Amino acid sequence: MNPKELITVEGMIDLHIHSGPCLGARPYDDVETARMAADAGMGAILLKDHFEPTVSRAYHASRAVPEIKVFGGIVLNRYIGGLNPFAVEVAMRTGAKQVWMPTVDAQRHVDTFGSTGTYQLKGKLAGTPVKSSPRLQLTHGLSILANDELLTEVKEIVEIVGEHDGILGTGHLSDAEVLKLAEHAHAVGFRKLLITHIDWSFVRGFDTDGLKKLVSLGAALELCATCIYPPTFAIAIDKVVAWINAIGPKHFIISTDYGAPVFPAGPEVLRAYVQCLNFSGISKADIKTMTTDNPARWLNL
Repeated sequence: MNPKELITVEGMIDLHIHSGPCLGARPYDDVETARMAADAGMGAILLKDHFEPTVSRAYHASRAVPEIKVFGGIVLNRYIGGLNPFAVEVAMRTGAKQVWMPTVDAQRHVDTFGSTGTYQLKGKLAGTPVKSSPRLQLTHGLSILANDELLTEVKEIVEIVGEHDGILGTGHLSDAEVLKLAEHAHAVGFRKLLITHIDWSFVRGFDTDGLKKLVSLGAALELCATCIYPPTFAIAIDKVVAWINAIGPKHFIISTDYGAPVFPAGPEVLRAYVQCLNFSGISKADIKTMTTDNPARWLNL
């Protein structure tokens, strides 16, 4: 094959990328991450951190690397008070583009890994190494439900994100919580609910019918390139292709969830992933829809 025929990541947008500094082991910092993406010709990246907001970090990275748009967000873990509408309000007013529901502090995360703030699964590392401590490792996590109903503060968070036309990611919530959130978002007219890494089987278990249900409620589905990689949570590319063919590319956003030391640099993770999709029958036009057009529209670019 002529290398010139390979798909490039030119113009692509990554809404889910991790960088340092971070309690999790990240091989590249914010500026290095932005520089690699810019050098690869990408259009924009959105930085995520489980332990601190990335709005200010994205601002400084974009100043250092003006060739690419760098955005930030906030994850509603305990470091900012959990499901905290006040933190969401400030984040959105200072430029956040995505708010994530709890991740490493979610009850679903605890149910999987045994505690918050870690990726140790039955004594084996199943994700990014975290510089943790007993204060970060609790056996009770955060849920968005009480008596099977959404908490009042969650409804307020949806309202705030909607007022600023931002993206709300589902983080590491359980499937039951995700469905409740999607139903509420649909009922109040919120149209930028992104189901975080539907392909990360440690926390997400929707089948095709379940994904179609979420799409019918107006949600978009995030596919993450790193979810086809070892060591422990790899998903077959054929399953991803089947989802895209069954549901339609207009409902998907491809990100990477890049940032663990076991993965190649973000742009190459993304390039290899979309190349696999193309070899498996997904057209370049559909890949552009999922990597460029859809995320650009959600970022209002």
